[in-house]
Amino acid sequence: MGVTNKLFVYNNSTGFYEEVGENTILKPGIGYIFRTNAEKVIFSGDINLSEIVVDLGWSSTALGWNLVGNPFTGSLDWSTISKTNVANAFWIWQNRDEVYGVYNYDLGTGVNIASPIIPSYQAFWVKVPTETKNDSASITFSTSNLQANTTSYLKSTSMPELLKIAGSNGMVKDETAVVINQDASDNRDRLDSDKMLSKTSDALELFSSLEDKPIAINAIPAFTETKEIPIGYYASKAGDYQIELVNQTMTNLESVILIDHDRHTEWTLSPENPYHFTVDNLGSNNTRFTLKMVTQTVPTNINNPDEKKDQCTVYAQNKHIMIKTPDNNNLRYHLTDMSGRTLDNGNLEPQSLNRIPAPGTEIYIVTIASDKGKEEHKVAIE
Repeated sequence: MGVTNKLFVYNNSTGFYEEVGENTILKPGIGYIFRTNAEKVIFSGDINLSEIVVDLGWSSTALGWNLVGNPFTGSLDWSTISKTNVANAFWIWQNRDEVYGVYNYDLGTGVNIASPIIPSYQAFWVKVPTETKNDSASITFSTSNLQANTTSYLKSTSMPELLKIAGSNGMVKDETAVVINQDASDNRDRLDSDKMLSKTSDALELFSSLEDKPIAINAIPAFTETKEIPIGYYASKAGDYQIELVNQTMTNLESVILIDHDRHTEWTLSPENPYHFTVDNLGSNNTRFTLKMVTQTVPTNINNPDEKKDQCTVYAQNKHIMIKTPDNNNLRYHLTDMSGRTLDNGNLEPQSLNRIPAPGTEIYIVTIASDKGKEEHKVAIE
């Protein structure tokens, strides 16, 4: 075959990879994992033209994940593949960026994957839902599923209402999506697609945090005014990253705001305006960010024509003190109560909406200093 490293198969019963011997005959429809330095990998044997049925399983260790493979020399159209008790989505490893892509066919949406077409001889993951773990599950590959070209065939010609963001180190990125669907709920359900984490990519791996589970594609019901989604990430190393808006097709959505709870900052995302920040520790973080979607009917106070150019705008919102800052250097705030007792202080991000938790319900004095001077604001938290 030209494999310069070991060949592995995934055991759904144990949740572990098992090494495949050199003389083992590979089974059509099963997915295998290997790495190679060779320019070509040669498979020998007859071209498969028969129908392949692969039985799938659910175990407490693998949690329904099964690694299967396209057994044909042509591409497969996921929508035509026969599936029994299988989630209507598939996951593929993206070797260049070392992230997983997922395509959710019910939502007509992919992250890190553009279409529901699976390349020839490609291994990919499918999942048996927990709800059907006691029922038989299988996937059937047939030559009738073959696709003659690489055109993207979506479920319908209509574009789903979605918002897609990506985490990046400036070179490689990883996407996550929020999609509006009339059958969706705010809880974790069958329309949501789980996140498969690489934990080796240089990208910042993003996901919705739903019921303490990482979600790659989060289906939500339609909303009015505002909607907030907790956003988690996995960083394989400490360093500088950014979160960017990749695509937005939601109707009447006026602004997309990223809340950084660690820096008490709100940042309006756009394709031209990513949010830059630093991660100090590798691993997962499910509490730092919230994605806030605001419809056209809700004033955000982010753009106020009455603002003075070099002064801050300070107001109360949802038990927080909001400070919109101009492009001044060395911005700092000092928070006191009416008696002059110091309650909090810290740095402010320039040209952004900073979010500071209020200690309680009373009137506060916010003193802000910068290279342009000092200003004082009074704000009441009810």
